[in-house]
Amino acid sequence: NRDARLILVTSLVTGAVVSLWWIDFNLYLSALGYSTATIGLVATLASVAGGIIAFPASAASDRVGRRAIFFAGLIAGCIALVALLASEALIVIILSAALWSMGFQAFQVVIAPYMTEHSEPDHRNELFAVQFAIQNVTNIAAAILGGIVATWLAGVLGFDPGGPGVYKIILLIMLGLYVVLTTAYSLA
Repeated sequence: NRDARLILVTSLVTGAVVSLWWIDFNLYLSALGYSTATIGLVATLASVAGGIIAFPASAASDRVGRRAIFFAGLIAGCIALVALLASEALIVIILSAALWSMGFQAFQVVIAPYMTEHSEPDHRNELFAVQFAIQNVTNIAAAILGGIVATWLAGVLGFDPGGPGVYKIILLIMLGLYVVLTTAYSLA
């Protein structure tokens, strides 16, 4: 049905965003001059924040609905990406990474229940398989294409290929994907 197709498209977009995040975010922090210990701290704190929100987001989705949690997660991701583009200060990076992780985790914990509620029992295996495949293939494609596009754009704009400008382009691409997805959810 329509809602199941919407989640498949969402999986496509979020798969791309997640791929760009996990690969390029750490490289961005390195390009800013942060040590590997600091990058590890940022990743750890972000993961802890995501883990903390998982159960409350799941419980809230039973009360306010799965789509509301999807939307809240997307909004959190947009705010986090805007903050990352606006500041290179470590505290902003930590808080933004934590917010992004919380938004993504909130989104992730309600995908399975949402797909279960919006599919017929005879089609669930196929729906879950297609959703998983889309997300995995998109992770690989986005990692390759995101790096190529960002490097090309950085060259066109005259940025240092190893500098933070390339990664800011990737953050902008991620933000654009999230804005499109957030808009689609608000109109659906």
